[in-house]
Amino acid sequence: MSIKEDIDALLTPTNQVDWYYYSRQTIKQFPFTSPEGFIDDLFRTAQKQMLIINQGPEYNGTHKYFRASHSVSAYFIGILLARNIQRIGDFEINYPHLNLSFYYLWNLVCLFHDQGYGIESNKQLAEELLALDMPEWYMYKANKSPEEKQSYYRMRAMRHLLDINSSIWFGPYAGHFGRNVNMGTDADNFPSNQELARTLRKFYIPNTIQIKAANGQEIKVPSFPSKTISRYFDLRLTLDGKCDHGIVGGFLFFDCITKNYIKAFQSEFQENRNSQFSNFVHNGLLFCGEQIPIFAYIADCIISHNLWEPGENLTRVNTYKEYGLDLLIGKAYPKVNLNNPLLFVLAIADTIDPIKVFCRGSVFSNIQMILESINLHVSNNTIDIQINNCSLDFNRYCNEIKNLQDWVEVSVDIKPQSRAIHIHW
Repeated sequence: MSIKEDIDALLTPTNQVDWYYYSRQTIKQFPFTSPEGFIDDLFRTAQKQMLIINQGPEYNGTHKYFRASHSVSAYFIGILLARNIQRIGDFEINYPHLNLSFYYLWNLVCLFHDQGYGIESNKQLAEELLALDMPEWYMYKANKSPEEKQSYYRMRAMRHLLDINSSIWFGPYAGHFGRNVNMGTDADNFPSNQELARTLRKFYIPNTIQIKAANGQEIKVPSFPSKTISRYFDLRLTLDGKCDHGIVGGFLFFDCITKNYIKAFQSEFQENRNSQFSNFVHNGLLFCGEQIPIFAYIADCIISHNLWEPGENLTRVNTYKEYGLDLLIGKAYPKVNLNNPLLFVLAIADTIDPIKVFCRGSVFSNIQMILESINLHVSNNTIDIQINNCSLDFNRYCNEIKNLQDWVEVSVDIKPQSRAIHIHW
């Protein structure tokens, strides 16, 4: 079946019950009619409106439409993977009063994973960060080299300028630069933002994730230490003049989703003063403190999906070494595998999505044609892709997919004569 036929099949009301986490409402419109609207509607249905962020003027028009179309296409490809790969489909997180399937996590990670592109497109922000001088008090921080101090300072400055108050390494709503935390919510006649933030931190130990799925799989810590993240952010900022969209996106996600939790509670508390912050129902959906480590896991996957190794380019390798990024070089790079199911699916779906490859800089009326021209067959440990339209550049698609082997534990076999690609693990 073509990807278009697969998506049509998933959208039938009977099949939506299997994978659409918010099945009390159904998806009725073809998602690519308005991909931005599809994403926003899903976040609203999930009562997570604060994930709908203003991307800024640099990110409007064609660029925004392309990224949204890619995210929606990758979203459905990820669902196909989860329905056919047992270890992914079985990844369910159970609490006494809450069961979260893989699809709950996938809704959030995939549809938010490129939301940092609006910030990456903001050249003014990058220039402002590059022009910053470290204050004298920061120069005297112990146990850090001058380069490491700079990378940490620029990361903190980015969080400050974007009003990002939380981090998976420092916990929800840790203040920075000595300022009070701005939650972005109205605390009049409610428990204070600071009080709620303190309660929220009881559910999350910084620099950990601590998730155990029903099938025994465990996620305990972030994929990379904070120093690797800050150094990579500094490398992208200095060499490319950009705030890396994966790192910014992960920070934005954790910040917005925890703000959303607090805002939902404040709204519910106004109606019912007996509401408990650790476990309450708002507009028919359950919110509980145990979700906070899950939000951290999703944020970690968003951050990690864009941390690239330097390849075999010697100049690039030496640059990575100068920035202290030895963990991203060669065999030291921790390749993604099924032990991290959410990142595994994100890595593959993000890479094999044909919209990302064939629509970049082209006419978007071709989206349906592209989805109709590519067959996708998924089994428990293989993915077979067949391109049936000769107008699509097979070599271009292959080059993108072959790069998966650099950072994901998969093998890719190319069959040029039949225009087929075989991925297995």
